Amino acid sequence: MESPRPEFVQAFKELAKHVAELCELPADYAARITTRSVSLNYGGVQETMGAVLSAVMELEQSNGVLVLNTPHKTVEMLTETAEPNAKMLLTAECIETLEMLIDEAHEYVKGVRAQGDLFTPAVGESA
Repeated sequence: MESPRPEFVQAFKELAKHVAELCELPADYAARITTRSVSLNYGGVQETMGAVLSAVMELEQSNGVLVLNTPHKTVEMLTETAEPNAKMLLTAECIETLEMLIDEAHEYVKGVRAQGDLFTPAVGESA
């Protein structure tokens, strides 16, 4: 299996603090959280992005882990007439991290990996 770029891995790591925030956990719990998956959906008239983050948290008094699923939240309200409600929306910082993760996922699908492409000349080299 080919590893993704470090930026992809970093985006997943950065989501831990958002999992803690969305689950209303103390901020210092983020160090014990590992994000495992992100479920995206698009809905409403403008196909607004929404997300649920799934993670595990190491427990101090158990050998097992606590499984966490965040509440579903969206980038913006699903209807233009709805008043903005912070309880329904992702934070700007979380959106930025998700967008970075999505961009990196697209790069991975295109074949961009952590290891350089052996068949593409490096900058300044000829083919």
